[in-house]
Amino acid sequence: MERMVIVLGDDWDKGYNGIAMQLDDGAIHIAADEALRRFLKGNRRKACRRLVKIIHAKYEKKFGKRLKISMRSLDAEIRIHEYAGRVFNFWATLFEKIPLKPFQNLAHFFDVLRFHAEIVDCGELDQDWNRIFFDIFSVLGL
Repeated sequence: MERMVIVLGDDWDKGYNGIAMQLDDGAIHIAADEALRRFLKGNRRKACRRLVKIIHAKYEKKFGKRLKISMRSLDAEIRIHEYAGRVFNFWATLFEKIPLKPFQNLAHFFDVLRFHAEIVDCGELDQDWNRIFFDIFSVLGL
């Protein structure tokens, strides 16, 4: 099975520990790739909170206003995407080793899920329909 690959443009900032991010008005995008996984290794929550502070500071510097996504909500979304990507990758890798069509289909299915989890799109409530879920997850302490 050929894996789907994210190709980032030149407009992605990789200046903070190699973590690729893109800032748009009202939204931020982060690549949940190997650089992010390395950064989060160890104390994931503490590392992610540090990253979230950097993102908020970069956003405010670029747009001259605060990003209307709470730090806890952004933290939850980044960690959930990164974790989901690892889980989907595990299952895709496992199923692709079984040379039977149903398992190859499952491998492809999990690879598609992994592919979509690799870009964390975090928008303000008026731009991101699922913002409310991550706001709730953050209150629950996820």
